[in-house]
Amino acid sequence: MKAAILDGKKGTIMSIFRRMNAIFTFAIKNEILDRKKFSSPNLSRATESIKRNALSIDEITKVLEIARTKYKITHYACLSLLFLTGMRVGELRALQWETDIDFENNVIHINKTKDRYGSRTPKTKNSYRKFPMNANIKSILLDYKKWYDDVMETYKFRNPDGYVFITYAGDPIGERYLKRIIDLICEREKITHFTPHYLRHTFVTIQLSNKIPVSTVAALVGDTPETIYKVYAHSFEKDEVHASNLMDKIINLSSFKESEEIKK
Repeated sequence: MKAAILDGKKGTIMSIFRRMNAIFTFAIKNEILDRKKFSSPNLSRATESIKRNALSIDEITKVLEIARTKYKITHYACLSLLFLTGMRVGELRALQWETDIDFENNVIHINKTKDRYGSRTPKTKNSYRKFPMNANIKSILLDYKKWYDDVMETYKFRNPDGYVFITYAGDPIGERYLKRIIDLICEREKITHFTPHYLRHTFVTIQLSNKIPVSTVAALVGDTPETIYKVYAHSFEKDEVHASNLMDKIINLSSFKESEEIKK
């Protein structure tokens, strides 16, 4: 298996090299460049990369408890929502109170994404979905909304489109906001590094390990069943996460408590 994976990685590298070589050859032929700037890659010492897809229950519990008690409410709310819903970061950033958060029907409408160029529609129809709020999600969002309303009393002009997640200055969170706070938490708290996307992987892995149908999991995260099978094949081979109940009962997400040190 490892040999096959490594061969696949070498094949990818060589495919990229061939494309680049064709570009440089064209440039030299047309006198755009004087000569080639690189040679064939040496793959004799290539090793298999280690890919870490998901956090364990102990790890995610520790991360969220640290965020809840020592960091800011936006940090905690964002990390919790990514874990509890499997949303992509762009989808999280694009959420708006008026159109997407339905407390009456306990639904989150996910129908757009947001990148450095602004909010836009998703690339695939599978990304359009309604995510049911469980008790934890609703509690977190209601607590966060109280804080949000207080901030917006002062900084209304900073978030005219009503995006859900904002900084303490009232601005919608930026593209690298979550990466920076995760980097900070991992460094300060001596936690093995992870990225925001690991929380999506963790959500899917937990669902699959609890025997939730692939079609249901795919619908929740806005993917196709084929993608779930391809990316999370390991979850069908063994139970990586041991949990008797789903998201609400895996960890205790109690109310946000900001540390006195952060408030200063």
